[in-house]
Amino acid sequence: MNIIFTAFIALSMIASGSCSKSEGNGSNPWHGGNGGGNTNPTSPYAYPRASESTIRLMTYNSYYCKGNNGDASKNGFTAQNTANFARVIKGLSPDMISIQELDWHASDRGNRELLNDIATATGEKWKVVFGQAADYAGGKIGPGLLIKESALSRLGFKSVTTVPIEGKEKRILIIAEFEKFVFIATHLDTDDTKRAASASSIINEADKFMNKKPVFLAGDLNDSPAWTNGGAAFPILKERFVIKSATEGTLPAQPNQNIDYILYDANGTDFINFEESHVVKSFLFGDSLERLDSVSDHYPVILDINLK
Repeated sequence: MNIIFTAFIALSMIASGSCSKSEGNGSNPWHGGNGGGNTNPTSPYAYPRASESTIRLMTYNSYYCKGNNGDASKNGFTAQNTANFARVIKGLSPDMISIQELDWHASDRGNRELLNDIATATGEKWKVVFGQAADYAGGKIGPGLLIKESALSRLGFKSVTTVPIEGKEKRILIIAEFEKFVFIATHLDTDDTKRAASASSIINEADKFMNKKPVFLAGDLNDSPAWTNGGAAFPILKERFVIKSATEGTLPAQPNQNIDYILYDANGTDFINFEESHVVKSFLFGDSLERLDSVSDHYPVILDINLK
């Protein structure tokens, strides 16, 4: 269900929207993306891209597209909820997006292919890569990667592979290699020990591109450097990766918690200019400002970059 705000509610959101930037981002926190069909691109909730050469990376946990409206039953797995999630992606217009919590041919969810359904619902053309990780209801669950078809040649797409990583529930990395960088999509385990082991595996994969290409890691990491002992995965990841995405809270139900990130490992290279990043909590669809907390139990995170 799309929630359209009245003018009063729209005004009340100005104080709580996502406008801050993370360490290493551009100086103007009011830029953002282009591609939402907004009639007011100067709004802080429009997120236009800074330039035509901007590359937009994104991560977004879909919550299995059941909506975040209190209905946790299978009745929540509707085409409308999928369309609502896809509408956010189309509005923010990423070149590539790491998506978590996807199902494929699960018997209790209509045997759908959720990542394909999301891609179709955007009305745009994508390279679709589903990481079949764990068994579920006669099918699979796992993370996914969408790469806009127009970005494949523009960014020099080379290959995509999947690599299993540690988890009590099977986990996987989706590794996409481009001419000047690597983008890894994933969803780490909730178990501390497994998550720490996965962090080591991620560094091993990044090492394969050492002194050749920088590596981005995007996903729901189920971890935070703000947790006790700095989390389980971050003490390992931060030996090589730095946080480049905004960190003002990615969980609607826990405003100060941040577990969705886009990390960066320069890997001995200098190919990337960073523009800015946002956790998008409200978005201007046309003239309608809408909160995104009913779409999923996570907010989308965007990071805009440029190639040197």
